[in-house]
Amino acid sequence: KVMVDTPVIRDCIKAVRAFDGEKLNILLHRATVDSGFNGLLRNVIAPLAQKLGDLWSAGSLKIEHEHFATSAIRAFPLNPARQYAGVTSNSTVVVATPQGQLHELGAVMAASLAAEQGWHSIYLGPSLPAAEIAGVAVQNGARAIILSIIYPEDDPNLERELREIPRYLSPGVSIL
Repeated sequence: KVMVDTPVIRDCIKAVRAFDGEKLNILLHRATVDSGFNGLLRNVIAPLAQKLGDLWSAGSLKIEHEHFATSAIRAFPLNPARQYAGVTSNSTVVVATPQGQLHELGAVMAASLAAEQGWHSIYLGPSLPAAEIAGVAVQNGARAIILSIIYPEDDPNLERELREIPRYLSPGVSIL
């Protein structure tokens, strides 16, 4: 089980509270050196995103803190994905969040891990309509689509979006 309350998570939260992007970037780099890229995603970024969400829900962090953190953290794992962008791969994956799903760090982590594993990873960002996600997958011959669904949990349009995506795809495309 991943620990959500570790020294590095606490230090990252302090940097977010202070809107100190440079400090946050240094902490993420240090965590990458200490744990490797997969360890960074599993042991720092994922629990940090959870902790930020918990603090925001509890009213301990403001929305501007959450947006600042997301912006700073988003760029970090996508940089390694660019290192693998030149890798010739027969396997393309499209990664996004469905329309109405605004929290994208899960998608960022998925795109980064896919790229690290040698997939041609196309990251589209948050809140895209089903037809747009499927269109990119079809245009690029993707073998899979990865969707990150986090918040809001009770999104009334989510089911419709999820049912619509496969209508545009060839039978062999997986949706994760």
